[in-house]
Amino acid sequence: MSGLRKIAFFCYAVIAVVSAVLGSTYLVRDEFMPYHAEALKTDWGALDAPLQTLLLALMRVAGAGWLALALAIAALLAFAFSSRRIWARVTLPVLILIFYIPVLSVTLWVSSETGADVPWYGNAMAVAATLVAIVCEFLDGPEESVESQ
Repeated sequence: MSGLRKIAFFCYAVIAVVSAVLGSTYLVRDEFMPYHAEALKTDWGALDAPLQTLLLALMRVAGAGWLALALAIAALLAFAFSSRRIWARVTLPVLILIFYIPVLSVTLWVSSETGADVPWYGNAMAVAATLVAIVCEFLDGPEESVESQ
C-alpha cells in the first residue's frame, strides 16, 4: 500500500473509531449531554418525563447512526479498501460525508441559535479528514483493472 493510501486508510480508520465512541456514548447515556443543557438553558432534571423520553430516543437514534457508520467504515476498510475498485473508493467518503455534513450543519445551527458551546469541531474534523482521504486517493491514481486483480 502506498503512502497516500496509508494516509487515506488512517483518516477513515480514525473516523470509524471516533464514530464508534460517539455512537456508544449516545446509546448508553441516561440523560442528555452537558452542551444540550447549555443549549436548552435547563438541567436534565427540570424536564418533564415525556420530554426526557423523547430526547433520549433522539440521542439513541443518533448513536445508532454513528455506530452503523463506524461498522460500515470498518467493513469497507477490512474487505474492500485494498481492492482499489472505484465503487470501494467512492463508497467510503460518500457514506461519511452523507452523515457528517448534515451533522456538522445542524451542530453549527444549534450553536448559532442558542449560543451554546457545542462540539462542532469534531464533525468538521471528520469532514476534513474525509477530504484529505479523497485527495490522497485521487493522487494515488486510478483503480486497477478487474483483470489484474
